[in-house]
Amino acid sequence: MIPAGALDELPTDDEGRPILVEGPIAGPDSLQVVYDDTRVDPLRLWGECLGRVAACYATNEGRLRGCVDDIELCESAEGGMGCCPVACIDEYHAARSAGLSEDDAVDTTFRRGACIPGFLDQIAPLNEEVSP
Repeated sequence: MIPAGALDELPTDDEGRPILVEGPIAGPDSLQVVYDDTRVDPLRLWGECLGRVAACYATNEGRLRGCVDDIELCESAEGGMGCCPVACIDEYHAARSAGLSEDDAVDTTFRRGACIPGFLDQIAPLNEEVSP
């Protein structure tokens, strides 16, 4: 979550959204990354869940120590604000049961994002553009 007032000093685009990053791309065009707090899509829902995991790490001095079980579960399998879908928690526990360390289990579940419906499809074009 962005702290209150953090966006107030940023320039805005034509729709009034704060511009987080702006830079040139091919030709006379430029790229703007804007903050839109009204958009709810798989990427945002992934970020909401990942933010809860990051809060666990921060609370427990860099370890999870069972905090994953304290993360609020989303009412919807799609995800939600300030929570994680049950599938993400279940995948994490399955990875731990398979012998993965906390960090590796987080990487293969929460960070990968497959437990958020539509997330991998949403980011697939980004991966294609980066690949040689």
